[in-house]
Amino acid sequence: MELYFFNIILILYLVVSLGYLFYLVFENETILKYTRHLTTAVLVLHTLFLGGYLYQTQELNRFDPSFVYILCAWLLALVYSIYNFKYKLKAVGVLVFPGATIFFFLGYFNLRIQPSPSVLLTSPWASIHIVLSFLSLSVFVLSFILAILFFLQEFQIKHKKFLSVFTRLPSLETMDIIHARAMSAGFLLLTLAIITGAMWAYSVRGVIFYKDPRQLWTIGAWLIYGLFLQGRYSAKWRGRRGMLLSCLGFVIIIFTFVGVRHS
Repeated sequence: MELYFFNIILILYLVVSLGYLFYLVFENETILKYTRHLTTAVLVLHTLFLGGYLYQTQELNRFDPSFVYILCAWLLALVYSIYNFKYKLKAVGVLVFPGATIFFFLGYFNLRIQPSPSVLLTSPWASIHIVLSFLSLSVFVLSFILAILFFLQEFQIKHKKFLSVFTRLPSLETMDIIHARAMSAGFLLLTLAIITGAMWAYSVRGVIFYKDPRQLWTIGAWLIYGLFLQGRYSAKWRGRRGMLLSCLGFVIIIFTFVGVRHS
């Protein structure tokens, strides 16, 4: 039953991804309307799936590889939906939902992998840190997508090569404003994730943050994001410079997530 439910959600994510792509190509409002309905449906089903998982395990601290990827997909779709409701980022969904689909698909490959018992998960800080970490990651994924679309839009304007699909994207000014607000939210979440992560590591293993390479790399990304916010709100940075900084921070975050392990 669980696998059947999982497959339905995966198929819906694929259909939603295609729906946003077809809307961007054909600019058909009917396609967008049904895609929005499917987006709501997949978010509801995904939420029920996560709730059922937590109810079944009865352990909020049991974050196995499958659950982590599925949580990432849900958070990315949820964060986008919130921003889309407020800022009308309908065309941005063409990149967001393939990303959510990839996260969910990775969860499929890890579905049967049982997590080995770990003393790390016995700390009450574990769940708080993990949720904050992946929530901040989801916000940074959205900000990274906005930065990429900003560069594509800027390239078109600079070289006067306007592809019709990109004319449906938000303006440069709109993307710049939304990107900055997403970065502010992500920075706050990452700050809380770093604090709770340090408490988690110290309470379980007595490790201080500067002795853990993963925490140090994360702090490096945090400093870059902090530099972006300082430049944005103090030096009035706009556009390309801030976007490049956010992309650099995102690359470090992904490198830390994939390639760096705790000491």
